[in-house]
Amino acid sequence: MSTKKVKITIEKQLPYGLLVSFEGRRGLVRLREISWDPEERRKWQNLFPQGSQTLACIVKEDASDLTELSIRLAKRDPWSSIGSTYRAGMVLSGVV
Repeated sequence: MSTKKVKITIEKQLPYGLLVSFEGRRGLVRLREISWDPEERRKWQNLFPQGSQTLACIVKEDASDLTELSIRLAKRDPWSSIGSTYRAGMVLSGVV
């Protein structure tokens, strides 16, 4: 998987994600790749209107298809700092 970040422009919202353009090419950001935050994924249509720009990482390049991109991978991974918040042996309560 590439970690190259590119600036994307939202061309169109689709039922399954975003059709985008970058560096003279077209790509697709699937819904699961929009954000780490489930609340942001629910509001994706408001967060990424047509014409808006953001950074994304290239996930899969294919010469015959659209390039797959990830907006969430271009942002900080919340799991990378989980050890500073929770320690081994801590007891937490919550809904699973």
